[in-house]
Amino acid sequence: MTEAAPASERPDELIQRAWNTGFDRKLVLREGTDAARYLLAGERDELTSLFWPVPRRLEAVSLWSDNWSPITGIPEELRPFASAVVPACIAGGLLAHYVVMPRAGALGVTATTTGVIVATFAVLGFAQKVLINASLKRQVARLDEDRALAIVLDALRRGMRRNPARVPRACEWIREGLARHAHTKVSFTWPAFEAKQPLDGGRWWTAAFDSHDQYRDNAYYLVRLFQGEVRIDEFMVEIGTEWAGDDWTVPRFLPELTRRIAEVAATGKTNTAYRH
Repeated sequence: MTEAAPASERPDELIQRAWNTGFDRKLVLREGTDAARYLLAGERDELTSLFWPVPRRLEAVSLWSDNWSPITGIPEELRPFASAVVPACIAGGLLAHYVVMPRAGALGVTATTTGVIVATFAVLGFAQKVLINASLKRQVARLDEDRALAIVLDALRRGMRRNPARVPRACEWIREGLARHAHTKVSFTWPAFEAKQPLDGGRWWTAAFDSHDQYRDNAYYLVRLFQGEVRIDEFMVEIGTEWAGDDWTVPRFLPELTRRIAEVAATGKTNTAYRH
């Protein structure tokens, strides 16, 4: 059974956290797009979407992230022709009345008008299909990871305002979707400090990663301390990583981790009771 979402949990924050933590970016976008579609249900119902030829930004993100669920909730192949119904009736009726009927001769008015409208509908339907696909391709071509994420987060926030009662369920769906694909999370390799790291008085240090305590959010490094070329000590160093948040791949992580290890190494003694 899935644990209920905390009252304060927000779908946009879940998506941002998954993005920063290292999940596959397209997976995160797919989960965010599906959640946004759920939250925005009713903003434009399926019937309106069926007759609306202009693709929404979420549709471009859905295509870009290889999300094969139809974002409009309708069969995509019907959309160009449905959106051509009204224009075809108007254009076909006018064409039949002013162009075809005067030359129709013995043909019946109804049959002639119907035939012209059907032909106009077919032409406009195929034209709409080409235009919709071209519009989507242009939108997709302009997307990158950051733009796609911004669109999804914006849609989620609009959906949260529109349907706040659906937020817990959307959060649950996101967490379930990410949990199903947890193996796609990009692995993080803790750095090893094999090169000499200088200290004062001719001292320097190296460090080998030992372990990470996820519960306490602490990393442990085995530090070797040298004076010149002579190793003078070896001890465990505990470094809290709560300052790094969920993303350990950002450029500032390594310099800050190095600084914190050096700070303890400079004291020449361990700062933890933990032993490997």
